[in-house]
Amino acid sequence: MSTKVAGGALAYARLHGADRIFCGHTHDAMEREQDGVHYYNSGGWIDSRLTYITVAEDGVRIHEYRETDGQEGNEQHCQADGAPNEEIDESELLDFVEYEGVSP
Repeated sequence: MSTKVAGGALAYARLHGADRIFCGHTHDAMEREQDGVHYYNSGGWIDSRLTYITVAEDGVRIHEYRETDGQEGNEQHCQADGAPNEEIDESELLDFVEYEGVSP
């Protein structure tokens, strides 16, 4: 399902002229780039791998949260799942997916 979510999000971003699009709750942290659009998925907080995204002046990063020996907030940058330039077949995605736009 993560690949379909990524494909639909990338198609939506291109359709609306966005350079980046963010999603979450698929349980798989992921970063992809296709046709100049960057897709980020924050993953989830209920599995054994807890991941989150930060956006800063130096860019967007996916992190993995880990607690170690009484230290809270120990974080490590993690490599997102999947190949960044993996092509996604979008031919069937937009037929059944509805999106709700968010305006500034």
